[in-house]
Amino acid sequence: RGDPDEAEAAAEGADERLSVRGGFEAIGHGGDAWRARARWHARGAAHKRKGPLPRPHRRVGARCAVASGRRSPRVLTPGAMDITLEKCSVWKLPSQNRVGAIVHGGTADAQLWPARGPDAELKYQFGDDLQRTLDAELSRLGVRKLDLGQAMRVGRGRLHCDFLLWVATRESEPGADPSRAPREAAITAATRAALAFVAERGVERLAFTGFAGGAEELPPVERWLIIAKAAQAYEDECRAAGRSTVVEEVLL
Repeated sequence: RGDPDEAEAAAEGADERLSVRGGFEAIGHGGDAWRARARWHARGAAHKRKGPLPRPHRRVGARCAVASGRRSPRVLTPGAMDITLEKCSVWKLPSQNRVGAIVHGGTADAQLWPARGPDAELKYQFGDDLQRTLDAELSRLGVRKLDLGQAMRVGRGRLHCDFLLWVATRESEPGADPSRAPREAAITAATRAALAFVAERGVERLAFTGFAGGAEELPPVERWLIIAKAAQAYEDECRAAGRSTVVEEVLL
């Protein structure tokens, strides 16, 4: 427990494991790299657990751990939000881990990329009417496309959540090539916009999926750390303003 090398060794060497090389060092030993209360999970996809997962106790002091097949200890420092790295896909979360909103990063004109990728997976999970639903929501808002970083609430379709949150993280894609994926500043702005949007609607738990993808996208660990730091900045902003974050947990 708390040993990044042991955590990394446990995460490597099997197809069902997740390597988080660099992530633990940046979070557990990087000072202010991530001060939000957080927990990291590396869960075997085949693991089945009956009954609700317990809420962990609040503790102080940074700790790092990876657990396979069970709830792991968390990286904890004083704060109001948990940031959870789930080994399994957001689409495979058990019912007791249901979230209020699923956040997806897409194009400003809310058009789905036809090839394989996060957009195609979202359409498969949501239902074939996803594009029609996105177009209808843009029409309701009276716009042809969103500003970069702007969030748009969409019905949930077949998703196990209250609603889908479409965030414009890249430009429209009228041609045959995908738009360039966002860099750190754009990911940070989009994350904070998503947190503010769901907080206004009383959402306590949300999950990010297919976020900040596109051509020349950053590695997943880098994106997770950027989202985590953006969540910390959002929490600091709320604390300075004397208001609640509302959001209690962010799943990656």
